[in-house]
Amino acid sequence: MGVFIEKRILSKNVALTWDMAHHLYTRYETGPVVVVCERPEVILAALRKQWLRIIFQLSNEYSRNLSQVRRREIARIINSMRQLPFEMCLPDKSRAVFFIKPEDALKARLLGVTIYITHPHDITNMLVGKVLDGGVLVLYQS
Repeated sequence: MGVFIEKRILSKNVALTWDMAHHLYTRYETGPVVVVCERPEVILAALRKQWLRIIFQLSNEYSRNLSQVRRREIARIINSMRQLPFEMCLPDKSRAVFFIKPEDALKARLLGVTIYITHPHDITNMLVGKVLDGGVLVLYQS
């Protein structure tokens, strides 16, 4: 099946973590997610904040919706999103978001199903082999 490489270009008005959170919303249930960045602590805090904003938006949609079927689906999504851990370590769980520095990413055996690279892409070729089969390598460009 192989690895898919997706290049994302940010416009002036879009924050990196906003775009990443909305992309992550479509990928978080597929398996481990890894964010490779220079300052993982900062990106973790900012991405977690954006993630909580998406949960808040879904909560508002839940409140406005009258369909019981749709409300159950939204409740399931919100519950699943709230349980997603954001961690500063190498991947060791089946479903979580991990934040690591580029040098740690190179040391890891396998990383995850989705890998976000937020810094210059000089290690991209080395990380392609660390994405699980059928996974996505997302490269951010400014």
